[in-house]
Amino acid sequence: MAVLKQEREVSPVSLVFAPPPPPVHVKKCEGALREAGVDSSFELRFVDGRVVRYLEMRELNVLIRNSHKPCTMAFVQSKDKQFYGVLQKQEQQRRKQQQTNQAATASAGLALAAAIVVNMT
Repeated sequence: MAVLKQEREVSPVSLVFAPPPPPVHVKKCEGALREAGVDSSFELRFVDGRVVRYLEMRELNVLIRNSHKPCTMAFVQSKDKQFYGVLQKQEQQRRKQQQTNQAATASAGLALAAAIVVNMT
């Protein structure tokens, strides 16, 4: 970086770096990836150990097609969605517990009603 800074001061030509393309997010996930827990909160980072952050979709497509199969892909959860999966699982567990409690309450109510009917006869 120091050399670039010196060259920039000497040369009238300035270097302008283009921003990287947006990360490749998972849109739909089926099969083994879904079973591994990959969902839309993840993005692709590596294909066979190569960083794909600075590749455009066209280049990424070529890389995946030309890689030896089976290829290794590494996914990471997006920073803005890190805790989304945890919250979603907690909500599912809460709903399941609530349904279990409601079913238990209904069963207890039916048992009480049956006991009252038996005692009355």
